[in-house]
Amino acid sequence: MKIHPKTNEYLEGIEAMSHYIEKEKGIEIQYFAKSKDELVDFEAEKPIRGLMERFPNLEEITVHPPLAYYDIELLLYRKKDLLYSELQQLIDLSNEYGIKINIIYHTLSTIQSHRLTTLEDIKEIGNFLKGTKVTIFLENLFMMNEKNTCTVLDLCEEVDSPNIKACIDICHIYCQATTWHSPMKEFIKGYLDKEKCQKYVGHIHFSETKNDDGYLDRKTHGRSHDTIEKLFEDADILREYGMTSEDINWVTEVSEEDYKLRPDQISELEGLSKYREKLA
Repeated sequence: MKIHPKTNEYLEGIEAMSHYIEKEKGIEIQYFAKSKDELVDFEAEKPIRGLMERFPNLEEITVHPPLAYYDIELLLYRKKDLLYSELQQLIDLSNEYGIKINIIYHTLSTIQSHRLTTLEDIKEIGNFLKGTKVTIFLENLFMMNEKNTCTVLDLCEEVDSPNIKACIDICHIYCQATTWHSPMKEFIKGYLDKEKCQKYVGHIHFSETKNDDGYLDRKTHGRSHDTIEKLFEDADILREYGMTSEDINWVTEVSEEDYKLRPDQISELEGLSKYREKLA
């Protein structure tokens, strides 16, 4: 497992987390919406160049577009040309720097909805990316209509492209389990398929969900773990489904108060480093 810190497009916290960035040679960037009224380019290039200037030994960067209204199906419905131009820009940057660049897209559609609308389009995207070092990670969300399946794993299976993988956010699984009034370890048995996880997961968003919530009170979503024991427990849940292989990124996606010094994220990075040592 690779342990990657997370910054934002302003590169807040990179000095505080520099030890981990240099050691792990990977990082994720969160971008913010440039318009509330239309789908526009979120301008990926500048932060990538800033990171490469500061950390020239980076080998992998993951791009996370704006959180709201940037789902892959929305782009395919309304701005397919924009999606392809963004991917081409990442391909060009990947070639220029000789690094892997990933991009995360959310989806709100069920697998059946994708079959009826966007599945062939996503297969075309996989063909477009073939032979490049650019990978799309489709991230699971806290959707009420996927109690017995994980849409993004199903979608990756049907697309079957080495350049389209799944991102599993453990906090989102907790949200679903809570919504369905099901204990996490019971809910996940129906939600995740180990064989699909081992084949299609390429990226993890790791954090703790507080107070059995993660949704109604946003302050409970994506926080640092209170104890190393709870961190190990959550990591073990993902390990049981084969998600600790050496090629999977574990990103500490943590909401906190100080985005310059990043104390909570650094605590998660230290905890995951200890967990990885335990597995060795």
